[in-house]
Amino acid sequence: MTDVPRPTASTGAPTSASLLEVRALNVVYGAVSAVQDLSLTVAAGSAVAILGANGAGKSSVLRTIGGLQTPKSGEIWFAGARADGLPAETLVRRGIAMVTDSRDLFPRFTVEANLKMGALRLPSREWSASRDRVLDLFPPLRRLLGRSAWTLS
Repeated sequence: MTDVPRPTASTGAPTSASLLEVRALNVVYGAVSAVQDLSLTVAAGSAVAILGANGAGKSSVLRTIGGLQTPKSGEIWFAGARADGLPAETLVRRGIAMVTDSRDLFPRFTVEANLKMGALRLPSREWSASRDRVLDLFPPLRRLLGRSAWTLS
């Protein structure tokens, strides 16, 4: 694993300890403040959990890191580069993606069609390569591609 730069006080650029750094993040929806002044650092190779009650801002934090929500203020650094304000599809290509725990599937679609729905913005030549990478990561999906999503547990 390569070292990833981490932000320093003098330059704003990252030093080698963190893969993801969030600084003074604020997320609002209209007049409602969902996240206030959140800072966190995630080291390369580590696992982190964000815990809290319903409405505490967990999803807002993840949506903002993943480019699905624009922060009111703050900075997000990933792999040594600024990531806040970038569109989700750019962040996915850089290695940031949000996977929810809900079962947001199209039950009457096949497994393959559900996978393709997640890649609608990709040109078909990129979808093919992306599909192959997903199937390499999750080999059991190969045998399920033609099954209806509603048949999965």
